Amino acid sequence: MNIRTYLPSDLEQICELEKRSFGIGAYSVSMLKKMFNAPGTINYLAIEEDKILGYVCALPLDNRMADIESIAIDPRIHRSGIGTILFNRMESELLRKGYQVIVLEVRENNTQAINFYKKHGFKATEFLQNYYKIPIDGTRNAYRMKKFLD
Repeated sequence: MNIRTYLPSDLEQICELEKRSFGIGAYSVSMLKKMFNAPGTINYLAIEEDKILGYVCALPLDNRMADIESIAIDPRIHRSGIGTILFNRMESELLRKGYQVIVLEVRENNTQAINFYKKHGFKATEFLQNYYKIPIDGTRNAYRMKKFLD
């Protein structure tokens, strides 16, 4: 497996991965393109045999705080450790660049993701009523989670 940053030629595969991972809650092609090409974006892709297995993308909010916009792993290989590899690579890069805090938002009923983030040192700091436009499994609510970097 190879870990590298985004290339424009990756967009189609990322869109397919996004749909498999998030269904109706997936980002649109234009949102993904904007996210991966935003100034200061920090992103990593896990690639095996020219197939994207997962990605993580974080955007700076200011000079000390970054937001994880999205992390997606092919559902067929959840719990394979790829999410942790990508997350650790991203966190190391954020530390190297001097960031002190990582924030993210996650659906209130996405227990798998919430547990992943808690395992990686995040704590829920805020409940966001009707955060998402599209309800999934009956909710639009989210938690904001935060991690302070050492």
